[in-house]
Amino acid sequence: MHPSQLLDLLSEPFPLLRICSGTDQLPNGLAAAMAPAIVDWQRSPGDSGDEDYFLVRNVNVGGNPVEGKCVLATAKVPRTGVMSAEWVLVLQRLLGKDTPAGHGQLRLRFHEDKRPTIVNRDGDPMWPDPHVGDLVFSFEAWRPPGKSFQPLAGLDPSTYALTMRCYAGPQRFLEDGICNRSWVTYPLDFSRHGEALDDLLYTALITGDSLARHTINNLLDSPAVHLELEQPDYPQADPRQIQALQPLLDESLVPEDPIAEISGGEIGYHLLQRSCITMALNVIDTCLHRLHHRRPELGPYESLSVAPRSIPSWISDLAHADRRATLMRLPGAVHWLALNQTVLPDKSYIILQEAGLLETETDGQSVRHHYTLAGDTPYGRISDSLMQ
Repeated sequence: MHPSQLLDLLSEPFPLLRICSGTDQLPNGLAAAMAPAIVDWQRSPGDSGDEDYFLVRNVNVGGNPVEGKCVLATAKVPRTGVMSAEWVLVLQRLLGKDTPAGHGQLRLRFHEDKRPTIVNRDGDPMWPDPHVGDLVFSFEAWRPPGKSFQPLAGLDPSTYALTMRCYAGPQRFLEDGICNRSWVTYPLDFSRHGEALDDLLYTALITGDSLARHTINNLLDSPAVHLELEQPDYPQADPRQIQALQPLLDESLVPEDPIAEISGGEIGYHLLQRSCITMALNVIDTCLHRLHHRRPELGPYESLSVAPRSIPSWISDLAHADRRATLMRLPGAVHWLALNQTVLPDKSYIILQEAGLLETETDGQSVRHHYTLAGDTPYGRISDSLMQ
């Protein structure tokens, strides 16, 4: 699909996109499949009974990962429908075992009668089964199609943009499972903080939406060479198409702009400061901060230790170091990681555990579920779902 066709579709009220993940790109060269969730605030009614929802664009609801196709649709997400929330660690498996390398994301599950509804290009429920039981919010390094993520390069915020992708839960689990990744989930416990689940949904959406508007406006207004992309000569957006997108991307339409509060206005991906882990934790932290501010009877709230208080300058230098310089810094990096283990994806749950935000068993241990594509999944066993 040509970038101009994507922009034309994105300007529709209820865009429905069938994307080729490995090739389709926006005019700035970034992968169309990684397009961020954006809320259409103008078409999202509030305080109107059953029609109280967020209209969320670019939700990945299906497709076939084997042929590299995904479907980005628009969803009506009830504002007050969240039943539970989970911290999800997506861990790479090697020889049948999980490794420390991985990814962190939020999973929100909805009440049966309050599930998000996927709509077609006319705004009507997608036939025959339009409902989604859970949504996954994933902050990621936004890069060109077919370009793999490089951790050391992620230490330089000019390398990757930052995006918050929104998935139907089963679709995200399928894609992770195909890539030999497991899910380790930790149910969140907000019982000491009042009714925070619906606030968490709003905070995730407003954070990802605000980030998306800043990022896309920056990239449409500036040449792609501001990011270290391999081929900067991408087709430029037609002024007419950009003008058609302005009502959607207008930052003044967003009820709040939490990006300034969370990251000081910085919007480039950074492996330690603005990563999948830190951004998702910031969503939880911001949600609880605002809840306690709105309800003083809950008492003071102690902020999460989302990121290390100080990061040695030489760690950022690793993004551009040659092999010899990297090897020389390796012992120092290992020592620093030993002192700051929660920056590792498989240890990030400890931040929530120490804050008392995870459900616990009777013995005091955090509730933990382990899912793989070949075994148990959050949606049952695949062998029970397929007829072969």
